[in-house]
Order: sequence, then C-alpha cells, then structure tokens
Amino acid sequence: MNGELIVWTIYEAPDDFPDGFVTRPWTTTADGPVPGMAHLSATLDAAREAVPPGLFRLDRSPEDDPKIVESWL
Repeated sequence: MNGELIVWTIYEAPDDFPDGFVTRPWTTTADGPVPGMAHLSATLDAAREAVPPGLFRLDRSPEDDPKIVESWL
C-alpha cells in the first residue's frame, strides 16, 4: 500500500445513481484520490454492508458535498 489510505464514502442519490445509495472506496495517493468500484444499494443499511468490517464511521463535514452521508476509515 506504500502509505496509501482507503476511505469508504457513502453517498445518497449521487448524479450517477440518483435513486439510491453508492458506497465507493477512495485510495489516497501522492497523486491525489483515486476512486474504486462503486457499490450500488437501495437503502443506507445495505450501503453500509458494503463497507469492510472493522472500520470507524465519520459523520459528514459541513464542507463536504451534500450528497455525502458518511465516510469510513
């Protein structure tokens, strides 16, 4: 992983899936964040099931995109 960090972000009704939730991993690299494969879900509970176990939830920050529900580290 070379010092990379993976952050899992859950979005509600993003532009690419406006009728549900998307869980997407982002790998932080020296060149900037790189998105991983999106997991599509109909509910927030189902979206959370796509997050690997053992991570910690972070609430959305006021400066985040309004479509972000939460992130997991």
